[in-house]
Amino acid sequence: MDCKVSMVIKSHLSDAMLEIGSDPEQAGNRIKFVNWLVEMFPDTQERVTEEQLRLLWDEAWHQKIS
Repeated sequence: MDCKVSMVIKSHLSDAMLEIGSDPEQAGNRIKFVNWLVEMFPDTQERVTEEQLRLLWDEAWHQKIS
C-alpha cells in the first residue's frame, strides 16, 4: 500500500497532538520527523510505500535529525 507524503505528515502531526501530554518525547520525535519529511519531499503529493516509510524513519533517526 502506498500513500501521499502529505497524509503521512497529517497522521504524525495528529498523533503528536495526542501524545504531547502523555509522551512529549515521542511527540517531539514525530514533529522532527515531519520537518525532515518536508525537507526530503518538497512535493508532498509524492507517494511512498509503507516499507519506504519504515526506511525513512530509520534513516531520519540514524542521521539524528534535529
